[in-house]
Amino acid sequence: VTGELAELPGGTMSVVLGGEQRKFTYVYDPGTLNGPIGGPNTGTPDDGANKFTDFFGEMLVPVMDTLSLNLTARNSKADFTDNRTGRTGSASD
Repeated sequence: VTGELAELPGGTMSVVLGGEQRKFTYVYDPGTLNGPIGGPNTGTPDDGANKFTDFFGEMLVPVMDTLSLNLTARNSKADFTDNRTGRTGSASD
């Protein structure tokens, strides 16, 4: 979403807001490599789900013809679920 908020001496103050969410599941099957021929360094089966949520905002404030402020903010969050072990996790900034 974008829009103009007000007229200032340096120009038009404007704002941009947005968000996004992505979800996906995964399955990892190492196949028959795990054993005496493939060796002990092969992967173990796994499956789970990930979800990423992001929000952002930007604002341009033209104070004067030669001075403007650019303000930005962003929030990101990631959620992880491992269906084999039942472990969950989360990270954000």
